[in-house]
Amino acid sequence: MPALDRDKLAKVLAMLGSHHDGEVAAAGRSAHILLTDAGVTWTEVLTPPDGADPFDRDKLAKAEAENWRLVIELAQRRLGIDNLIAKLQQEIRKLQRRKPFASIKTLIGWAAMGLAVSFIGPMIWSVQSTHETQVLRGAGAADSILTTVRRYLSSTTPP
Repeated sequence: MPALDRDKLAKVLAMLGSHHDGEVAAAGRSAHILLTDAGVTWTEVLTPPDGADPFDRDKLAKAEAENWRLVIELAQRRLGIDNLIAKLQQEIRKLQRRKPFASIKTLIGWAAMGLAVSFIGPMIWSVQSTHETQVLRGAGAADSILTTVRRYLSSTTPP
């Protein structure tokens, strides 16, 4: 007598859920043939082997309760993530609506202005003080400015 092929029995029993009555009847007959060929009864197949845990409804209830707790926790975490994503998307939209502090052209303009002031500023201030001195001596304004610019350029350029 061959041993009962439980995998094959499981596949045959799965066919009992077919929508075709002929398949259901054939599955039942095939299952019965598998059992009789193995020399076992349905009671022997359905009784758990010695040492196996019998079906425990309390364990099942605890497992189902734990499963539902985990499902709820997962749903809450997903909701939290969805809320966080929505909040971050709203912040991004706010930031996109703001006008930038300054455009690149404006920044370049400011930098050029700063360089011009740092280079020409000392010249202008020295010209102004020299001009005031020369005006007091009676010299013309144009002569004093030219003299000051020449003196400044000669002092800043390398020999």
